[in-house]
Amino acid sequence: MTAPDRTVIRAIDYVASDGTKNKALIYWITVRSWDAKVWVEPRKPFYNDGEDIVIYVEDPDQNRNPNARDSVEVRVTSWRNVGGVLQPVDPAGVRLSLVETEVNSGVFRVPFTIDSRNPPPFFSVGDVLKIEYVDPLDAKGKERAFSITLQVGFTTPTPVVPPAPEEVSFTDVQGNPIVPTAGKPMLVQVPVENTDTTRSVTVDVILIAYTPEGIPVSVSYGRVVIAPGESTVTSIGWIPPASGTFNVRVFFWDLANRLPLSEMPLELTVTVG
Repeated sequence: MTAPDRTVIRAIDYVASDGTKNKALIYWITVRSWDAKVWVEPRKPFYNDGEDIVIYVEDPDQNRNPNARDSVEVRVTSWRNVGGVLQPVDPAGVRLSLVETEVNSGVFRVPFTIDSRNPPPFFSVGDVLKIEYVDPLDAKGKERAFSITLQVGFTTPTPVVPPAPEEVSFTDVQGNPIVPTAGKPMLVQVPVENTDTTRSVTVDVILIAYTPEGIPVSVSYGRVVIAPGESTVTSIGWIPPASGTFNVRVFFWDLANRLPLSEMPLELTVTVG
C-alpha cells in the first residue's frame, strides 16, 4: 500500500454487547503522505561567505518512530551562472543529516556554515548553493526531489552602466572611422561594462533611432557576454534610413529573462549625411 490508497478492516462480532449476533464491524484506513518543504533560516536574498544558517525540512510522513527523533538527509551542491545558465561546480557536494526538532514534529534541522575555505562543496563568491531533499513519498506516494538555491555574495540586478555618448564611435565593417551616411551600412561601437564582480552577464544591446518628433524609424541589435567585472565593445550594425538628425537610444537587456540590465538607456544625437 502507498498514498493515497485506502484499505478496510472487516470483522464479525458473533455476539455484540447488545446481544446482536454476527454483527459486521468495518474500519477504513487511509494512507497519507505529504509534499516536503525545504527552507533555511535566516531567509535572505543573498548570503555571505562564512555565514551561519540553519537548514530545515518539513516532511510529516518521515516521522516514522513515534518514540524517538527521526532523521532525514539533504545534499548541498554548488553551481555557477554562466551566460544566464547554471553550470555545476561541485555536483557531488556534501550530504548532511537533519535531526527531528522533537519527537513526532515531522520537522528536521541542521546548522550549516557557508564557508568556501571548508569544502565540500567547493564554491566561490558569486556561485549558487543548491540544497536538495529527496522525498521518498510525496503527496501522491511517489519519490520526488525538492530543492532551494542560495546566492552566495551580492549580485547587481542592473550591472550595466551606459557609457557617455562621446565614447560611442562609428566605423565601417573593416573598423575604419566614418561619418554616418544615409543608406550605407555601418557599425555603431558601444562600450559595455559589467560592474558585477560575481557573475558574467549576457547583454542584449538594442539600438532604436527616432526622428526629432519621436517616431522610431529603425531598430538594430547586438549581443555580448561579459565576464565578471570586465568591459568590452559591442558592434551594432546600422543602416541610417535617411539624412538628418536622429535621436538614438541604446537599451541594455537580458531578453531571455526579460530583465533590464541598466537603470537608463544610453541616449545620443546622431547626424546623418
